[in-house]
Amino acid sequence: MMQDTVLTLCQTSVAEFKDFMLEFVPEETIITDCANVKNIFKKKEKAEDAEPESEDEVVDNEDDLPEAKMIKDEIRKQFAKNKDPEPLFELDLVLKPGALIPTYSTAPEDIVEKVRGIFEDGIKILTEIPQLEPLLLKHLFKAL
Repeated sequence: MMQDTVLTLCQTSVAEFKDFMLEFVPEETIITDCANVKNIFKKKEKAEDAEPESEDEVVDNEDDLPEAKMIKDEIRKQFAKNKDPEPLFELDLVLKPGALIPTYSTAPEDIVEKVRGIFEDGIKILTEIPQLEPLLLKHLFKAL
């Protein structure tokens, strides 16, 4: 039973991680020139069953000071549901002196290593789970 629970938790966690990472991948990129690049991201769909979305959790009062209203508006913008995500990595093309071909400011291998490191840390933690089961069961039966 413990193994099934851990398996289900791991599968759910990996699926959530995949969905999280895909939120940062644009559906379309429009490049007009070197300085103008527009990424278009998929908008989050509203659930049919969900309760109607209010104007966010921050409530305006008529008595609020102008500064408070500005701060609340900024909070709404920052945590908007369909706000485009901040980039996980920034890549610039850099032309080094004497080089014919530009290179990336961050090596693609470094990006792969960072994402892979997250998975490896998760796998390392999962290998420690069998050691937890006997400890948990011992305490579970002691309590009964």
